[in-house]
Amino acid sequence: MKLGKIFQSISSKAGAYSVIAVTSIGCHMISYVYSIITKRYVMPYEYGIYTTVNIMLLYMNYLQLGVLNAYSRDYPQLLGAGNEDAGQHLKNSVFTFLMVIYSVSVLIIGVVITVLWQMKLINDLLFGGFFLMISLH
Repeated sequence: MKLGKIFQSISSKAGAYSVIAVTSIGCHMISYVYSIITKRYVMPYEYGIYTTVNIMLLYMNYLQLGVLNAYSRDYPQLLGAGNEDAGQHLKNSVFTFLMVIYSVSVLIIGVVITVLWQMKLINDLLFGGFFLMISLH
């Protein structure tokens, strides 16, 4: 009898896993086609700016210092234990931490890029790309 329940549990989860696999493959295929189109129609200098901005966006994710991973682990545990006040406090603390960290980093990057642009060490296109990156993050 236990074996039947195990197989039933596995078969019900298989549908969810297949949806995750299909969407993951679909996202990678779209990304692949997008990169080919981007490389074909964007000039090398502009593509370099695009890549530089994407690298900066990637490294800005390290500023969270694992707080989102801890939040996604602890918040459901707190709610499951019926401790909604502590869960609300954790959610507010994580939001405040991330807003402060990202606001300070955006301010510092904006000042540095503006100073470099005023000193004519970077051109207008790179300056615009960085400020677009800052405003979207």
